[in-house]
Amino acid sequence: MLPVPYIPPLFISLSERFGLLLAGGFAIMMFVPLEKIGPGSKRSLPAMFVLVLLFSTFTILGTYSGNIVFQSFANLRATGAITAGLFGGPVVGFLTGLIGGSHRYLIDVGGFSALPCALATVIEGAAAGIFAWRVPNRSLDWRAGFMVAVAGECLHMVLVLGLSRPWSQAVQLVDVIGLPMILINSIGVAIFVQVLKVQLHFNDLRDSAKARQVLSIVKQTLTYLREGLNSESARATAEIILKETGVAAVALTSKDMVLAHVGLGEEHHLPGRPLATRATKSVLETGLATFVRDRQSIGCEKTSCPLTGAIIIPLLKGSDLLGCLKLYGSKKKPLDQTRFELAKGLADLFATQLELEDIGIKERLLANAEIRRLQAQINPHFLFN
Repeated sequence: MLPVPYIPPLFISLSERFGLLLAGGFAIMMFVPLEKIGPGSKRSLPAMFVLVLLFSTFTILGTYSGNIVFQSFANLRATGAITAGLFGGPVVGFLTGLIGGSHRYLIDVGGFSALPCALATVIEGAAAGIFAWRVPNRSLDWRAGFMVAVAGECLHMVLVLGLSRPWSQAVQLVDVIGLPMILINSIGVAIFVQVLKVQLHFNDLRDSAKARQVLSIVKQTLTYLREGLNSESARATAEIILKETGVAAVALTSKDMVLAHVGLGEEHHLPGRPLATRATKSVLETGLATFVRDRQSIGCEKTSCPLTGAIIIPLLKGSDLLGCLKLYGSKKKPLDQTRFELAKGLADLFATQLELEDIGIKERLLANAEIRRLQAQINPHFLFN
């Protein structure tokens, strides 16, 4: 049996702490709109504040993610600072490094290496940001992140040797923490950067899929909406939306009656009947889109109605309210925020199409009127001749 290779406890400790840090970071990133504040986006001051706050939190937590060695910390602070620079650019990287470095310098267990460690954090964050600014196409390349972290942590060790006193303790400190910190922080940055890249790619795929879905629905419903909003065009449109979105039911209404309802509940949500649900009446009164998530809020008169949620969007043509587009959910097919945004986009495009069709009808009427006017002028002329 082969002997188990010896792994220094510091490697194990830093690896375990990094796993916890990454898990927490990934959970937070699921709820942060990275595509709006990530590389290549025009960030507002609030967006930059959010980035600095998030990455500063990771950087400070990274200080406590290792063991105290010779009154100093074997830490993962560089992972947060360098990732901040690569993802957010020079300003975010510098501010994150400054906050994380200041915290390191001012904490109680400062130790004899407090100044070089704090200075290294600031430099690493700023340098990573400058790299992302100068080479934007590689800012989220895990290989580039790994090399930037290796260089940053090597500089960190040089600063500890150059600025920490007594020299003998600085040498002992670097001998113990040097290799683990360089390796784990570099791997940590590479993994963090790759996770961010994958998350951004996933968001892009989701948005492009949503755009394709909207365009597919609009393309299929274009022929029917040219006829205007009536019971026939409404039913055809509702059937297309139901097929494409996979919701429980779809309905289209005018201002006072149901034009079409397909899917669950169509046995009692009958076309041609007056509007019965409180939620629809409320939207028609206020002109505001709404997302209700329970049967009571829908306000259906039938107590056994299987519909448990509804997205109700007003259909506007200019300032005129034509009716509503409604997507319904059930226990097996619940609605979500993505479908709410999808429904709002569809309603806007339907309204635009109906407006364009009105313009086309008016143009055709004007053209016919002009032809009749010319005929009225020409016919007497030929009769006279």
